[in-house]
Amino acid sequence: MEKCDQAGQLAEAIVAFDTLYTTNHMQMLKLLSPYLDVESRHKLAMFIKWQELIYTMNFMHHYSCSGGNCPGKKEPDISSLIPLLSPYCSEREKSMLTQFSQMQGMMNTYKDMAQYLPLIQEMMGNFSAEQPPFGSGSGGGSGAMMDMLKTMLSPEQQDLFSMFMEGGTHDP
Repeated sequence: MEKCDQAGQLAEAIVAFDTLYTTNHMQMLKLLSPYLDVESRHKLAMFIKWQELIYTMNFMHHYSCSGGNCPGKKEPDISSLIPLLSPYCSEREKSMLTQFSQMQGMMNTYKDMAQYLPLIQEMMGNFSAEQPPFGSGSGGGSGAMMDMLKTMLSPEQQDLFSMFMEGGTHDP
């Protein structure tokens, strides 16, 4: 069922784009093209693409957005775009999209965690220079507890948590 929903989203996105940047007459010409001989079909394809380019340029000239304040502009959500883009991607491109999505997820997690840093530091007694946040494991107290908690995280989460506990001084 999910695959059908993705295909439906993909079809809607393509139809929305075509509706915005073409006319009904160009769509009618596209429908007629299979009934033409090969040479005429090629000429018609070039004519249609040329007309779409002209139409798009005119459209953009009349409806350009200033300062990035465009109606209907959406913030990209990579995780929802990957299934839509993947049918058109090579395996390498799919892998890159997935990695980018994971990085974006880690950055979002870091941002979410950063808002709670003051509260956590207050709860842990505002770590001092004598007692680093993760301790050496031999000092006991909150450092040992943090070491124990840290071992329950994946390596990526450990790195993120370390940056978080250091006060967000590093870029993720």
